[in-house]
Amino acid sequence: MSPRDGPLSCRRLSRFAVQDEFGNLSQKRSKSIGFIFQFHFLMEDFTTQENVMIPMRKLGELSDAQMRERAAELLQAVGLGDKLRRPSRHLSGGEQQRVAIARALANDPRVILADEPTGNLDTGNSERAFELLQNLVHQRGKALLLATHNPAIAEACDWIHEMKDGRITASHARQRTPNVSNGGS
Repeated sequence: MSPRDGPLSCRRLSRFAVQDEFGNLSQKRSKSIGFIFQFHFLMEDFTTQENVMIPMRKLGELSDAQMRERAAELLQAVGLGDKLRRPSRHLSGGEQQRVAIARALANDPRVILADEPTGNLDTGNSERAFELLQNLVHQRGKALLLATHNPAIAEACDWIHEMKDGRITASHARQRTPNVSNGGS
């Protein structure tokens, strides 16, 4: 679906101002937006650490030692700190998706776009991956925009926009349920 009319802006700058000010729109996008895909798209022969370093190498702002340290911190945060040097082909599906989440955070983006980030995971790994994404939003102040077919995940989001055939058909804030254990507050 491509835009048909209207202005295009990012953080109150027109698309053209972003391009002029930063010179390279893809570099700005690399720093501002992290992508998580339904399938992890890891480099099979790269280690987990090397996979997480890919976006940092593209951006080119850190030394090799800084990139390795940042990748190690991110992998620790997703529970894979003990698998830094393991080739991604030797990881389970849930572990591979957590590497993909760490990779999406490599350049410390403000926004995370996630297309069915738990779609290929079993229930347990799906819940863990979504909990990790929720923690990023709440603890690190990230914005998360995700597509999902999972009603439980959708209901845990602040806003739900339902789509059919490429068009938004309904939008509503999450239904907040009172906490029964403390008297409904």
